[in-house]
Amino acid sequence: MSSSQSDLQKLINEKALAHLPIEGEIIEDCDLKLSRLNGLTIIDCSFKGSDFSQARFNKCLFKNQKFGGANFSASYFYESVFENCFFDRASMAKSSFIKCRFLNSFFHGADFIKASFTSSQFEGPVVFSRLDFSSALFIDNQFNSTCFEQSALNLVLFRACRFNSLSLINCQAQQLLASDLKIAKFIAKGCDLSLACFSHSDLCGGSFKGQNLQGAFFNFTLLRQSDFSSALLDGASFKQADLTGANLLSVSAKGADFSHCILTKTIVNKADFSFANLHRAQGFNFSSDTCLNLVRPTDPDLARAEDFCPRVF
Repeated sequence: MSSSQSDLQKLINEKALAHLPIEGEIIEDCDLKLSRLNGLTIIDCSFKGSDFSQARFNKCLFKNQKFGGANFSASYFYESVFENCFFDRASMAKSSFIKCRFLNSFFHGADFIKASFTSSQFEGPVVFSRLDFSSALFIDNQFNSTCFEQSALNLVLFRACRFNSLSLINCQAQQLLASDLKIAKFIAKGCDLSLACFSHSDLCGGSFKGQNLQGAFFNFTLLRQSDFSSALLDGASFKQADLTGANLLSVSAKGADFSHCILTKTIVNKADFSFANLHRAQGFNFSSDTCLNLVRPTDPDLARAEDFCPRVF
């Protein structure tokens, strides 16, 4: 049963909200900065104009809740559940989500700059639309079907995350940092991924068709059957990557590093590999219409040094 408005207001004024069911209440223009909120069940409430900055939410349930119009900057959520929630134009900069669950939640136009998500689960389809995640952290999270659309992902760190499906649509993701990812189905469209890093990850079957990947890093990454057709790969690094069966049709890979890369059964037609490093690359078979000006083949002296002292290399 919901608390009465007068009792609720008294608790708000005393910042003593804990272990309460709160449903359909108006919690507007309230100062709850630095509050400690434990075990709350919050359903269909309005937070418009309220200040929850630096508040701590411990083991709370949010259901059918809209977070827009309130300040949650630098707030902390621990083991909390968000079911059918709307983060629409919410201020969530520097907020932290630890061991949280998101069920069928929608994120639009919110500020998540320098926010962090750790050991959390995103269940059901999740859409991140027109958000700013610049310098945010995603560590050890589980995602189901996830789409980042028209969002800023510059300098975002993804580490040890698992995706059943991930789509990046019209995103700015320069210098995105990703390592130890496993993505069952990946697609990027209309993105700037220049200088992005996808190292030590499994992106087999992913689609990077036509994307800007200049200076990107795919070192030690599984890219079997991936589609890079018409992509800009100038200066990119694929050291010890597995590109078996990948599509490199019409790519520009000038100055790219494919050293120790597996290129078996790779489709390479009408491509530009000028100045590319193919030191100890395996299985490559370029068509006659591929530009190979000043390509660097295997260096025998370096190869002998690598064989003599492999740990150094």
